[in-house]
Amino acid sequence: MLIICHLKQSIHSLLHLQEVVYKIPCKYCERVYVRETGRPLEVRIKEHRKEVDRITEIFTRAEKTRAASVCNKSAITDHVCNENHVIDWVKGKGH
Repeated sequence: MLIICHLKQSIHSLLHLQEVVYKIPCKYCERVYVRETGRPLEVRIKEHRKEVDRITEIFTRAEKTRAASVCNKSAITDHVCNENHVIDWVKGKGH
């Protein structure tokens, strides 16, 4: 996860910030999810991860096909579901 910030800020302090723009990359392609949130960043990232984890726990082909036809809460989950890609939750941490 890459966050535009002052270099002296720690990741821990950044996760508690509100009103931020954040960026989450895919591990398998060049796509990047960029959004803003008014809530604490840590809360929003946990929501994304929970939804993505729910999708990645699906194992059968029929369930995956059905999940791909559903519009999820975020484009990041749609990307994971439709492309069978993995989100890089830690890329860029500390930058």
